[in-house]
Amino acid sequence: SGECGMALAGGVTVMSTPAAFVEFSSQRGLAVDGRCKAFAEGADGTVWGEGAGVLVVERLSDARRHGHPVLAVVRGSAVNQDGASNGLTAPNGPSQQRVIRQALRNAGVGAAEVDVVEAHGTGTALGDPIEAQALLATYGRARAGEPLWLGSVKSNLGHTQAAAGVAGVMKMVLALQREVLPATLHVDRPSSHVDWEAGRVRLLTESRPWPRGERPRRAGVSAFGISGTNAHVILEEAPAEKTEHTEHIEKAENTGYPERSGAGTGARLPLVPWVLSAHRPESLAQQASRLGTALTDGVSAHDIGWSLATTRAVLTHRAVVLGSGIDELGTGVRAFADGEHHPAVVSGTVTEGGTAWLFTGQGSQRPGMGRELYARFPVFARTFDEVCAHFDGEFDGAVGFTTGVRAAVFAPEDSAEAGLLDRTGYAQAALFALQVSLVELLRSLGSEPDCVVGHSVGEFAAAYAAGVFELPDAVRLVAARARLMQALPEGGAMAAIEASEEDVVALAGGQVALAAVNGPRSVVVSGAQDAVEAVLAEFRARGCRTARLRVSHAFHSPLMKPVLAEFAAVAAGVAYRTPAVPAVSTLTGEVLRDGDWSTARYWVDQIVMPVRFHDALSTATGDQGVSRLMEIGPDPVLTAQSPMGAAVAVSLLRRDRPEVPALLTALADVFVHGTDVDWGALFTGTGARRVDLPTYAFRRRRYWLPDRTGENGVMSFLGNPGGPPGEAPSPVPDMPASPVETSAPPAPVDRLRSLPPAQRASTVLELVVAQVTRVLGHTDTNEVGVTQRFLELGFTSLSLSDLGNRVSRTCGVHLPISALYEHATPRALAAHVSGELAHGDGQSTPPTDSVTALVRYAFEQQHYDKALDVLHLAAAMRPGFGLPDAPPDGNTEEDARPGTTARGPRPVRLTTGTQGEALLCLPSLVAPVTPYQYSRFAAALQGARDVWVLPAPGYAHGEPLPDSPEAAAAQQAEAVLAAFGDKPLTLVGYSSGGWQAHLLAAAMAEAGAPPRALVLLDSPETPDENLALAMVATACRLMRDFPDIPVDADQLTATAHYGHLFTRWRPVPTPDAPRTLFVAAAEHDPALLLGAGRPTWPLPHEEVEVTGNHVTLLDRDAGTTARAVHAWLLER
Repeated sequence: SGECGMALAGGVTVMSTPAAFVEFSSQRGLAVDGRCKAFAEGADGTVWGEGAGVLVVERLSDARRHGHPVLAVVRGSAVNQDGASNGLTAPNGPSQQRVIRQALRNAGVGAAEVDVVEAHGTGTALGDPIEAQALLATYGRARAGEPLWLGSVKSNLGHTQAAAGVAGVMKMVLALQREVLPATLHVDRPSSHVDWEAGRVRLLTESRPWPRGERPRRAGVSAFGISGTNAHVILEEAPAEKTEHTEHIEKAENTGYPERSGAGTGARLPLVPWVLSAHRPESLAQQASRLGTALTDGVSAHDIGWSLATTRAVLTHRAVVLGSGIDELGTGVRAFADGEHHPAVVSGTVTEGGTAWLFTGQGSQRPGMGRELYARFPVFARTFDEVCAHFDGEFDGAVGFTTGVRAAVFAPEDSAEAGLLDRTGYAQAALFALQVSLVELLRSLGSEPDCVVGHSVGEFAAAYAAGVFELPDAVRLVAARARLMQALPEGGAMAAIEASEEDVVALAGGQVALAAVNGPRSVVVSGAQDAVEAVLAEFRARGCRTARLRVSHAFHSPLMKPVLAEFAAVAAGVAYRTPAVPAVSTLTGEVLRDGDWSTARYWVDQIVMPVRFHDALSTATGDQGVSRLMEIGPDPVLTAQSPMGAAVAVSLLRRDRPEVPALLTALADVFVHGTDVDWGALFTGTGARRVDLPTYAFRRRRYWLPDRTGENGVMSFLGNPGGPPGEAPSPVPDMPASPVETSAPPAPVDRLRSLPPAQRASTVLELVVAQVTRVLGHTDTNEVGVTQRFLELGFTSLSLSDLGNRVSRTCGVHLPISALYEHATPRALAAHVSGELAHGDGQSTPPTDSVTALVRYAFEQQHYDKALDVLHLAAAMRPGFGLPDAPPDGNTEEDARPGTTARGPRPVRLTTGTQGEALLCLPSLVAPVTPYQYSRFAAALQGARDVWVLPAPGYAHGEPLPDSPEAAAAQQAEAVLAAFGDKPLTLVGYSSGGWQAHLLAAAMAEAGAPPRALVLLDSPETPDENLALAMVATACRLMRDFPDIPVDADQLTATAHYGHLFTRWRPVPTPDAPRTLFVAAAEHDPALLLGAGRPTWPLPHEEVEVTGNHVTLLDRDAGTTARAVHAWLLER
């Protein structure tokens, strides 16, 4: 029908009560000996069974294209219903005949072309003969040669009821694979109630061979429901695959002679990656053990690598085994399984934080760089050729550029052409060509940066990777820089000094400039040769290490000024775009500001100003949350400066290693710590095929209830209470009791504070994991993944608040709910708590919130106006902010109230996915305002879309309040651009959050990054009066109904403040308004909106209706809401 590309079809039966046994026993419908004797003379009733079975159904052409194994083909099927024609307890033979004939017609085959039927065959004396007669009438007549063979899987495992049909299909698929027709069990002799001579149908009283033949083998499968529904399916053996065999791979692995094939990497990878992952470290080792024991002669390393990369989920604990062939890979896998170190194995655990690409500057170039990647990866070669062709065009006719860039890079190492790389013009061009080619190679392997940073000329490649330039413009700019610098008279000097920036600046005079700050005590100076040498002599006298750099010019110094005017003219003619990837400037050491990278002025200043790489790296690993560093260049230079907090720092290439192994090892290093890599893309063109692999090493646990034998004389139905031998679950440790109401920190806090930092961190992590385990109802702390997000672990707003309260009491620190959103994994939360213990005052309870107490009391006494007066007065005393060009109260001076410079909220990620642009969700403006308002909505989209949440400013402690809705939207837009650049986004706003989402869409459009679409979840129109009262009243009702969710004065004052701001507000049409979807709740309960009418949206929009009411569409009906939004976006 085309309704979907793939479907799951199956059945499940769990008999949780004895009701079916009792009912059918009373009717004498069950076999007395517990044996199902289908079509046998001794049939005396059925036997109940339980089971679950699921089939993956896909179009044959799609399955072939996707490389999915085809077990069998559904040639045709039919379903009918015989109604009340023969009563509830007896099947209807004519209806069965009709459904079989219809299935055969739909399949386009004759009855004689079907070899076997897997019958419904329940073992009853009434039903089996009726079914047999129907089969004789449809399949048994006009049949020459082999009879139709008849069997029933119920003789093996009983009647699994709803799962019986899928069990029959599975049996026949296995029979096709094994080329054997299994016997039907417990048959003393064929039933005498069937006229077996009426047609050529024979019972399978023993197994028979079923080999492949000239025509496809086929089987019919029947399933008949007790209510009279009949189904029949015709299965056919899968046609032979018309794909290239992998003998050439095996030959290459055995002989060492590679072949080239296809458009990908070539027929044989010099190093094959085997990727393993698991939820727990012990499971990862068991995965390796299972794979190691499954290796047999004749298996292909490429087939296993492809299958591991494309048919297995990527989980938290990871390992990559790299090897040239099956023997080397097998040795590495088995060593890892045994807990031994092996150089071919890279392993690690996913860490919080992003991945930064660091682009090396001049000085790291070398002859032949990229040559091996050029020969191996077509995408690298194509990009390198394209970039070099652009450079050759730019350098055509320029003095000193007589050799092409590619020819210079790939020239023999000691040749005159290779020596050109020591010249500034060729060095900068060659570095840019290499780095851009590496960027495109990484992207072809599914890797993207979360942040980019470039050192000197490397900043141009970083800007290209962020989408600032089109390639021709980027090359034009780099070529002009390289050509102009090379044309300068040689002279000047540069040197590295082991000293602080402050010490160097104090000594450097007018002829010596600070060229780069690469570390706390790693500084480069540049300038006139004699002046630089004098500075070096002074530092050597102080005992500091110094080194002259081999350069032709004094870069990043005033000696570069002669090139600025001409370079500025070239830069002015280049088209710039807003970066699509977060980036940090090495000119300022900070996150990009307006004009950074996107103006000619920036690139002109970059030539003479110092490179603040140390500050930039600190910003990336601090404010930008980067924990993985990947250096893109010919040799590791920048990663040597990586901070201690980085989880991993690698360079893609190394001078002393072959390039393909260096690249794959570096990718493995960042992958096992959390970077996305599409390992399957490496196998393009290798001819690798999918093969069966060992299934996941699940940690088996027993869930039977305890044995109650002997209690009150009741006998247990559940058997042996002891579980299978194995590892016992890790118990949840008892926490030391700590008083809640006390002025002094609880006793455990003193002990925690007194521990050494490393021990305190591990102890706090253990305490946090224990509390997570308790809140989620687990009995084993091993069930908690310390790097899994709280949403993935199953938390909601309520349970997350409970966790915050428990951790606060246990560890003796005040933990606002916002801390659990900003530190969204057990490990991250534990690190935050450990830091609070080290630097905070250990306050175990939050300060008394008199504002909230007064408001709640006033509402209880129905003094609503007084409650609002309290909130408006408290809001007026809070810090505030306005639009950037319109300070509060029209004053031209900056707002000097304490806290006005406080940072607003940042987007919080709830889920990840790959099926469309990210969703940025805005919660309601009514307290309690938390990102986890979208927890169930996001959970339904896990794997489909990235879901982020951005609350309005002012709801968290310390955040200032806006003086207008537009000011709030402007601050939110700034946060969005900093986090996403111009990546495509869809905005989602719930209830009153839809008002803010509408304004944010306009602010983003004005900033040049409009959202793809706007989704409003049941957002009502604003009333003309009493909006603040309605919003605060709703907040008080929610506080009463959900007392475990903390609501403090900041949240309540913000609710009243936004109610005041949005009173009489109406959405205004904008020229660049995005497509808008209004999601309406099917049920309208006026009480949920304080008597207001059904929510509507006055501007143009499309509308869908979802189940539930205004509250449940993000609660129990959130899955339906999420799927409706996702489907609407996919259609567009």
